[in-house]
Amino acid sequence: AFSMIGPVLGAFATERGVVIRERMAKCYHLSAYYLAKLASEVPIVTLLPCVFGSVVYPALRMHPKPERFMLFLGVLVLNALAATSLGLVVSAGTTSIKAASSLSPVVMVLMLLFGGFYVNAANIPSSMRWITNLSFVKFSFTALCINEFRGLTIPCSTTEGADCVRSGDRVLARLSFDGVPVHKVIAAEAMLVSAINVLAYIFLRRNMPKFQPLVAPPQ
Repeated sequence: AFSMIGPVLGAFATERGVVIRERMAKCYHLSAYYLAKLASEVPIVTLLPCVFGSVVYPALRMHPKPERFMLFLGVLVLNALAATSLGLVVSAGTTSIKAASSLSPVVMVLMLLFGGFYVNAANIPSSMRWITNLSFVKFSFTALCINEFRGLTIPCSTTEGADCVRSGDRVLARLSFDGVPVHKVIAAEAMLVSAINVLAYIFLRRNMPKFQPLVAPPQ
């Protein structure tokens, strides 16, 4: 995620002057510009996670079923798209690369803290638990865990004692992911990505300068 959010932090700040000039000339709508900017990131967002996943998945000897592998790649792509979209939000909400670079680490740390990897969601205070629903890391981590551990039998040696977990479902229970359908997690992350992009467009529009329209002089 960190590798995806960084390159887009200066996406709007560096092109701001050009966009303002072309918008004044009414060359295109701001929505068309934003969609084109987002579409230009899609090839990289799709290619890099697929290459990464194709190397890591067999190297770690993860679940051998092909459908699990395809779902693994899909979650990685969705995670990368969410990180890119979050970077566009930070870029659209600030007016300089320096400000965007200062704000992005704070945003990413919050995503990681409430992502369920470092702190179990059940251990987060109830007053702050709603923040986990804003973390795309949480949805990606949940989907990847369910995809790998659901129905998995883990071999254990007799020397490992009672601490050995033999069932993948028990692993999910310890992570508070038991009973969660993976398709609902993916759908929730897709909705979050859509909401992030809408927010980025709103920020971009709000940061565009406003001009007094020219009126004809009184006769």
